Amino acid sequence: MASDTTGGDVQIQASSIGPVVRPAGRADKVVLYLRGDRPQPSAATVLEPYGRLARQANAMVVFPRYRAEFPAALDDVHAAYEEARESGPVMLAGDRLGGGLAAALLVRLRDTGARSPPARCWSRRCSTSRWTRRACC
Repeated sequence: MASDTTGGDVQIQASSIGPVVRPAGRADKVVLYLRGDRPQPSAATVLEPYGRLARQANAMVVFPRYRAEFPAALDDVHAAYEEARESGPVMLAGDRLGGGLAAALLVRLRDTGARSPPARCWSRRCSTSRWTRRACC
């Protein structure tokens, strides 16, 4: 990974999965953050909110690239999840479209018997759905 930008005590790096916000020192976990707006985040849009998340959780925050079509998007985030697991325990988070992809990934992991992430969080709209709670939890 090559460092792109530094913002005080966090760095934004490029990776094979997508951009990574990393706290100073060694992160002991990974947050796979599925953004609802597909354009990749810029340094200006990630340093404050996601830098804070990286510091407080002592985690690498990874923004995987994924294609717009379904199920290709789900295949992409599943591959990113598997690759991110090599760096430590993975927590799954998402907003808007990313929240739906996070829920779909949890269902896929459950249906294939794969180990699901120890923590998951997605948009409030998705998490209040009765169907989503039944399918994913």
